[in-house]
Amino acid sequence: MSTIDKFPIPGVSQPGQAGDAAPGSLLAELRQTAAEKRAVANVTVDIPGRWKGKLRARYGVVGLDELERFQDATQLSSSSNVAQSLEILAKACEAIEAFDPSTGEWLVLEDDLGPVTFDDRLARLLRWPRPDEDFTFPVRTVYETMFDGNGIALGSHVGRIADFMGLVEEDIAGEASTGGTSTPSVPRSPSA
Repeated sequence: MSTIDKFPIPGVSQPGQAGDAAPGSLLAELRQTAAEKRAVANVTVDIPGRWKGKLRARYGVVGLDELERFQDATQLSSSSNVAQSLEILAKACEAIEAFDPSTGEWLVLEDDLGPVTFDDRLARLLRWPRPDEDFTFPVRTVYETMFDGNGIALGSHVGRIADFMGLVEEDIAGEASTGGTSTPSVPRSPSA
């Protein structure tokens, strides 16, 4: 007889037992959280400014394999942290959707390669002027142009996606005073 059989943990299914975890147990709560995480596969965020009500972007998450490929590529470049962050954000973008007022539906913007995101394909679809046909707009420029150069609006957009990806934690103290707004997590100081 194992230790678990002699001293069962209240509310947790034991090895070898069939069935569900006891209602209200830690295991039941963890299973519920896992199910909720699986159900929320993406988030759709409006693009503000002149695009408000016309365009929105649907984001998923960036997998580890994609992140590793991205990291290898960026080690060879000299792009800024902002540019790198926007590159990762663009990798998480699944599609940009446009509102069709004639049907009242949101349609995915596509070219011959499929859904476009925040890269040169979007710039080509929108027919942005370019110095020559071979010129390619970098992701940073595409984001900056789509947000009319408004860093605050772009930062707010990024914040919504960071919240969805779990990169923002609730500030318990700020919840009462600010109505539950999210704040970015701050790294612990070395003295803590």
